[in-house]
Amino acid sequence: MLPEPRLEGEQTPALAALLRLPASQQEVLSSHYLEGMPLEEISMMLGINTQAVKSRLARARESLRRELDRDGHLRRSTETETRS
Repeated sequence: MLPEPRLEGEQTPALAALLRLPASQQEVLSSHYLEGMPLEEISMMLGINTQAVKSRLARARESLRRELDRDGHLRRSTETETRS
């Protein structure tokens, strides 16, 4: 799993949001995106099929998006268009 940062102030918004996700979502996100593991390897590690890994990744990305949005770290497309 991910190491706990020593100080709260050291966390980036993305890391703070990631650490609030359930452990199973942290595991698939960190395995695939941080460690670069292919889906097939993750499926063997977790004992599930590749399609299940894809589904877990999709749910985990959506959860991460919601956490970042909740914290105000995502700009919606309308905000971006308004500022342009």
